[in-house]
Amino acid sequence: MDKDHKWDLTDAATKIAIGRLVIKLVVDGMPIPETAEERLALLEAHGIRFNGDTDDVEIHRSTPSHMHLTLPPREYLERGLDKLADPERSKGYRVPREYADFHLQSENSLDPLTMYQFRIGDYTLSHCT
Repeated sequence: MDKDHKWDLTDAATKIAIGRLVIKLVVDGMPIPETAEERLALLEAHGIRFNGDTDDVEIHRSTPSHMHLTLPPREYLERGLDKLADPERSKGYRVPREYADFHLQSENSLDPLTMYQFRIGDYTLSHCT
């Protein structure tokens, strides 16, 4: 578990849960809660957990003509840049096992819908947190 990040970015179940919720919010039109307490309760109800204290998660709808650029916390970027600058810590970019399993269609591979949910959650976490 990545203790330095609010989300457990190594947990496929977290990414799948976020993907499922994003699809419900976007495709099914599930309303976005108005208060921080309601938003955190929504995430919790969908099995999405945090590392440490989190007091709010903002949820915004983009449209094809109005996109949101979310900037990550400075600490996360600096930690990543420090890791990349250290040859021992930055050896090779690893694709999440779930991508490899799906591509190789191994016995551990995810079914297509779960894989799509994983990818939506992974994309959301990668680009929005």
